[in-house]
Amino acid sequence: MDHFSRPTGGSQETARNSSADRMRERALRLKLAAIVVLIVAGLIYNWYEQRSASQPGDKSTTEVEESNSKSPEDPASANTKTKKSAKSSRKQDAESTAEKAATKKADKASYKTTSKSRGKPDAKQSSAVEPSPPTAVQPATEAEPKPIVVENVTLKDLDGKVIYRGRIELQPTIDRIAAGKRLRFANDGSTFQNREGRLPRKPAGYYQEWVHPTEQRSGPGPQRVVTGKEGELFYTHDHYRSFKRLR
Repeated sequence: MDHFSRPTGGSQETARNSSADRMRERALRLKLAAIVVLIVAGLIYNWYEQRSASQPGDKSTTEVEESNSKSPEDPASANTKTKKSAKSSRKQDAESTAEKAATKKADKASYKTTSKSRGKPDAKQSSAVEPSPPTAVQPATEAEPKPIVVENVTLKDLDGKVIYRGRIELQPTIDRIAAGKRLRFANDGSTFQNREGRLPRKPAGYYQEWVHPTEQRSGPGPQRVVTGKEGELFYTHDHYRSFKRLR
């Protein structure tokens, strides 16, 4: 079907133009035919792929068929399994029911105990809660130093005769030393040389001796208190033969 009219006596240029138009129209028709052919070929290819996938030789289809072709389970064994599962479920239900009942009983008992303890307090507890009357706060006082006392002392005179047995209270002499008071005896407050070395060795003039009076004796007697420059305190009851460190 050609829609273009043939030239009937026109010029050659008009004939050429009409020929070119016809060639373009044919080329367009060929392109459309090729596109149609490609579409049909694609549809055919898709149909072939779907058909080959649904054939019995396919692996997935074969597995499904094999699973479907397996023999069904024996009805007797199926009934036995059903009975066992029913028994186990009934047993579990009974156990859960028993546990719930025990829990309820325990809750009721604890509630009763709590209510009783709240309603009737113990007399001992109520008496313990009662506040005690306030006590007067005593003002803080400095602790008085303990008096220095030596127990079980035996005093002897120059002849070796026992003149006293008992305790010796040295606090009066120590207080007198701290106050800087001296007795009438020449060696009271004098330097103790420590010639016998019965006290720790120190430089000359480190120690001082003080007379501790002996009762019923007018002289200095055998008792002495020796002090050191660093606060040491010694006592001798036998005229320097032995010493007892007091601090």
